Amino acid sequence: MKKTSLIASLLIAAAFAVTPAVAKTSNTKGEKICEAAAKNQDPAPKAARGDIDKIRSSDQKLVVRVKVKNADDSSTTLVCTVDRATGEIHIGKVPPYS
Repeated sequence: MKKTSLIASLLIAAAFAVTPAVAKTSNTKGEKICEAAAKNQDPAPKAARGDIDKIRSSDQKLVVRVKVKNADDSSTTLVCTVDRATGEIHIGKVPPYS
């Protein structure tokens, strides 16, 4: 009886240990979220693409640079920050010289 309860408690503990890692936003998902947020800007751009090579991530946040092509064919780069725990998004222009 003791072996069974020990095994069951270990399985439950392992399930709780894995849950936070599953809930985090992956780099790919974060890139897609940022692309969608960039496309919802006003005025609406013609295209938006996340730069997968310039993604910076930590346990708390994910930072993605998004290249945007506007309706007048001008281009700009936006910085999108995703909070991995809450999924909250902040998007803005890249500061000069960065």
